[in-house]
Amino acid sequence: MSLRRYGVELAVHVAPGRPLFALLAARTPAAPLFIYTLAAEYDLYALAAHASGFLLGTSPAEIPQECADRMGAAYLHRLLALQVHRREAMREVLRALPRAHPVTRRCGAEAQQRLANAWLLTSGYLIWEGRPDLTTTSMSVTFEGVGASIQCEMCRACFFERIEQALTAWAGLARTI
Repeated sequence: MSLRRYGVELAVHVAPGRPLFALLAARTPAAPLFIYTLAAEYDLYALAAHASGFLLGTSPAEIPQECADRMGAAYLHRLLALQVHRREAMREVLRALPRAHPVTRRCGAEAQQRLANAWLLTSGYLIWEGRPDLTTTSMSVTFEGVGASIQCEMCRACFFERIEQALTAWAGLARTI
């Protein structure tokens, strides 16, 4: 930034609550990589953190070499580590199966195994996609499509309880560096 040439301390003027920060943050949805690169280049952590949330779905191959060079190793690592962490966390969040309920005449162990298989297939699909930018809404819709076909009320309750647990855990994960 040419403001540095004039002795302007960027860390002071591009800080949360300041007009210049608000202006750049408002531009972030339209140009997240540009804003992140700019923030990283000048070590403006708060702005970089804000922009990183918009880059969750950006693959490393989509980051031009010039941007990677300008942001430097530390900020590039932070961005990629955030994405890797969210992918690994998705596996953890979705690993546990819905709890089984006591066997009844209408719903035996075989039916409950089908429920577990449905969970595994659906969570496997989400994990395979490996989207660190996956929203809780997308996750919910994916699982609810499967849940709609469950006949047993107790199985359905266990399934939707497990969906809520997964959504809560996923929503609680960090979305920024």
